Amino acid sequence: MIRRATMAAAPYLVRLRGHILVEVLYRRVGAAQTRWLDRAVLTLCVVICVVMASLAGMLAVEAWSRGEIDVRSLDTPRWLLFLPLVVGFGLMGTEFLRLLVLGESLAGAQRPDTF
Repeated sequence: MIRRATMAAAPYLVRLRGHILVEVLYRRVGAAQTRWLDRAVLTLCVVICVVMASLAGMLAVEAWSRGEIDVRSLDTPRWLLFLPLVVGFGLMGTEFLRLLVLGESLAGAQRPDTF
């Protein structure tokens, strides 16, 4: 249950830019290097999210085709356990790609005071 709740909140945190950013590195480099660093980090994040969503999707399809059941307190189709990962990483990848395409900076994040 905790994993699914974490994946539900992760795309929202990316949207708010509530992820961890090491600002010490951003303070030591100039404006051109900051833009390059932003693009590099965002590209890496997009690639990682696409890979993770793809792997989770393949595992879900494999579990569905085999008819696997996850036996815990409730018997659940195993593919259903991978669905939050596919959706969460897909949405995070979309948000990172949006930031990359719009050229927005990770360092200049504007975060709301409250949720």
